[in-house]
Amino acid sequence: MPIFLRIVISAVALLTLVDPGAGAASANPSHASEKGQWQLRAERHLHFEGDSAALNAAAEHDLRLIARAAQIHQDYFLSVVGYSGARDSASRKLAHQRVSAAIDFLERSGDVPAGRLVPGSGSSGDPAIVDVKVLSRIAHP
Repeated sequence: MPIFLRIVISAVALLTLVDPGAGAASANPSHASEKGQWQLRAERHLHFEGDSAALNAAAEHDLRLIARAAQIHQDYFLSVVGYSGARDSASRKLAHQRVSAAIDFLERSGDVPAGRLVPGSGSSGDPAIVDVKVLSRIAHP
């Protein structure tokens, strides 16, 4: 059975179901009801130490790589998801700070327009990791 990842977006109510095993997503910020419109193109897992939201050199390198990978696609977005691992407010706040650090870095780099960055959060992932995924529209003949 495939594993599904539910991504909650702050600006849009729901991005919904990305299936990393199949590489296709039914998610689309503007057409969430259309199935199979987006495909997973690249993915990086940023690792954070302890209670820090600071990006280390490896995380910055990974963000530069994924930003470059995204640019080869014309219609793409980057999903940036942090996990609290617990339901307490301190864990959710730290997850939010880590997502914000990754998004701020990508925006400052100038490689990814702010409109292509989609923040999200979840409770069923490793709280020391922020997942960054490039999704692009699947071309239909």
